Amino acid sequence: MPSGDVKPAGILGYLSSTEMYSPTWANQTVLFPDRVGMSFGIDHWKVEPKQPQLNVPIVFLQDVRAISYFETLMGIDENYKLGQLSVRTLRERMAT
Repeated sequence: MPSGDVKPAGILGYLSSTEMYSPTWANQTVLFPDRVGMSFGIDHWKVEPKQPQLNVPIVFLQDVRAISYFETLMGIDENYKLGQLSVRTLRERMAT
């Protein structure tokens, strides 16, 4: 888990004046063989608004290495329309 102001998704609080939530996910817990007593925990991130609000155009840069944490951040962006997403494809990365 990243540290500092981005735990969890805290930096996004500067981009919205309203409370935001990440997409919901289920965490599977398996304690015994054959999944006996298996359980799921449902969770999400809550992002509180922060000051000062950034009222400028925002661009999120992403390439093929961005997984998990960044995908969750981009799920928040997609739902709340916080900024423009710019994706670098594998072909573009290999060309440099």
